[in-house]
This record gives sequence, C-alpha cells and structure tokens, in this order.
Amino acid sequence: MAPTRIKYRLATCLFKMIILIFLPHESHGEPKEYKNIIEYSLTLKVEKNSIKTNIVNNSSKDIKLRKDSLPSSLLIRGINLSAYSDSEELKPIGLFIPIGSNSDLKIIPAGGELSGEININKLINNDCFLLKKNPIIIFWRYSAQTDEGILPAKEGAIRISDKDVSCD
Repeated sequence: MAPTRIKYRLATCLFKMIILIFLPHESHGEPKEYKNIIEYSLTLKVEKNSIKTNIVNNSSKDIKLRKDSLPSSLLIRGINLSAYSDSEELKPIGLFIPIGSNSDLKIIPAGGELSGEININKLINNDCFLLKKNPIIIFWRYSAQTDEGILPAKEGAIRISDKDVSCD
C-alpha cells in the first residue's frame, strides 16, 4: 500500500512541475516584454602582446555601455575567456581575471565603433614559458545588457603563438 501512495505523490508532484514550467512567469523582477535586441558585430584579433577588440554598433541608436561591460574588460560584466594549451590534451590554462567594477559609461554612436585591447602578459601568467611548449587557444564569449536593450551573445576562438608575444 505504501509504495502505491508514494508513486501517486511522485506522479502528482511531477504533473504540477510540468504545469508550472508552461505557465507565464516573471523572473528576477524583469518585465514580461522582451527588451530590444541591439545589432552589433565584434572582432578579436591578436597583435603584438595584446588582443585587440573592436565592437561596431550596427543599430540605429547609440549604445551606452558601462566600462566594465566592454569587450575589452576582464571584469565580471565584460568578455568571458577560457584558455587551453593547443596540444592533444587541451590542458586548461589559468587566466588572471581581476575583481571589481567600473560604472562609468562609454557611448558607441549609431554606426560607430569602439576599439580596446587586452594585454596578454597580464592575462596569462608565465605566458612565454607556456608558449614555448605550445600555442594557446582562447575561447571567448560576449554579451551585454543596457538600458536600451540586449547585445546578444557572440563567441569565437583565437590562437596565440610565441610570435605574438615578446619575451624580453
């Protein structure tokens, strides 16, 4: 008798959970309507000792981004990076990710662009030692939210070799 009662309760809970999934709800106090999706393009390329970022505003409105939300920012709101040794094992490489925030605003005008850079020597500890063994692959992902709308996620990968970093 007890196993039947347990099965009944489990089935009831599962049924309630399925119904709750499909009911409309607000999460984290955000309004039900969708925010505007802001069109933009982002490129990252490796130049001597740095990763150059370039974000282009393809929308008809200005984009106001916090400095800690820029693609060149390593702070929590900025670009997400993960690095791996370009070898058969793909060993992960630790990155120096600073802690903090910067709420100052940068404006990217409609049709305009903003460039920035990430210093490789500050990002990767012992970069010269690691690059002598194998190149490093960095996977990146970027998205942001502004008062005007959402910059949807873009992602990619770049490869850093020992020729990209000066080891003096």
